[in-house]
Amino acid sequence: MSASAFPEMRRHNYSDRLAAAVVSVGGTLAVVVPPSIVLVVYGVLTETSIGKLFIAGIIPGLLTACGLGVVIKIIAQTTDQAPKGEPFVFKTAVKQSRHVIPMVLLMIAVIGAIYGGIASPSEAAALGVMGSLVIVLAQRTMSFVQFNQSVSSAIRATVMIVTIVACSAIFSNYLAFTRITHSLLEFVATTDMPREVIIGIIILALLVMGMFMDQLAILSLAMPLAFPTAMALDCDPIWFGIVVTKTVEIGLLTPPLGLNAYVAAAQTQVPLKTIFRGILPFLGMEIIVLILLLAFPSITLVLPELMSR
Repeated sequence: MSASAFPEMRRHNYSDRLAAAVVSVGGTLAVVVPPSIVLVVYGVLTETSIGKLFIAGIIPGLLTACGLGVVIKIIAQTTDQAPKGEPFVFKTAVKQSRHVIPMVLLMIAVIGAIYGGIASPSEAAALGVMGSLVIVLAQRTMSFVQFNQSVSSAIRATVMIVTIVACSAIFSNYLAFTRITHSLLEFVATTDMPREVIIGIIILALLVMGMFMDQLAILSLAMPLAFPTAMALDCDPIWFGIVVTKTVEIGLLTPPLGLNAYVAAAQTQVPLKTIFRGILPFLGMEIIVLILLLAFPSITLVLPELMSR
């Protein structure tokens, strides 16, 4: 996105501060909305339904996107960072988006297959791969070299996930052997602290970890302790998964190690300090969305509950 969207925004006279921030923040949406690798890893580590996690991430993802859109609208109206562009013409937009429409329909079909119980997440993933291959072959937009790169990227991602899961299993066994998890659960069962305070401590710890660590590393280290604790507090595993995913998503934007900001800085040559300043308003909206998810679990659970009926 930094390589494609940022030059277009700069060409339309958007400020580098806003353009780089939008690219950085927009990249975090992939962490919550399906098919999210973070949700897959959480589902595997905690033995939670990946299909329900995918469905549960839809509304929080849309809520986040709307919130970020509101921030952009406010910035555009109150500052000179986003000058007015060309008038929107629906016919022109449809014409220029014709190559994207098949991919959007494929995404709807994949999510619909999971939601409707027609296919498992693994089967739906295979459907997505075959559909994508058919689309690029029909549009003649992929070369053999690009195909090789795509396969290599998929293999690397798979090996990374398997390695994280294997190491997490070793770490979980270590925690069980040393009785750390057992002691923590006993503490939760006997403490006088309210449930909300303990969940708040977990969220705060994840936010701090997100400032310094990669999201998948956070899951592999934290879930063996955090997940049993949350289950002991009668938290819904689907709701907790989305909250955790949203929390580690925020870590992609927070200094000193906001990964998305560093990637955007490297691609756009915009100073890191400028990008972090631009991210601040969006970070505030991300926190508001996280609080809403914590306060109103139904936002997360309404679609999975419909799915189960």
